[in-house]
Amino acid sequence: NVACLQELSMDDKDVAYLAQHALFDQLTQLQKDFDVPEYCECGELEGMNAWLGTAGTVTPLHHDSADNLLAQAVGYKYVRLYHPQET
Repeated sequence: NVACLQELSMDDKDVAYLAQHALFDQLTQLQKDFDVPEYCECGELEGMNAWLGTAGTVTPLHHDSADNLLAQAVGYKYVRLYHPQET
């Protein structure tokens, strides 16, 4: 996984985004702060990445090849999901 930090200027606000970062591999002590929910234990956990962003961060429409679990710690995130037949 490649960490990507982008800094953009948006309406005179600083915006930063850290994407697909293997934070939990680098700082293994963070793994003790949470448990993988039981409903996620249907198979083997392939990886765990962190996405961190400031207010104003926008992710373009995309497809993720792996299953995901979103946990929003602060603020809100608008998520739009499409049925595979609508792609």
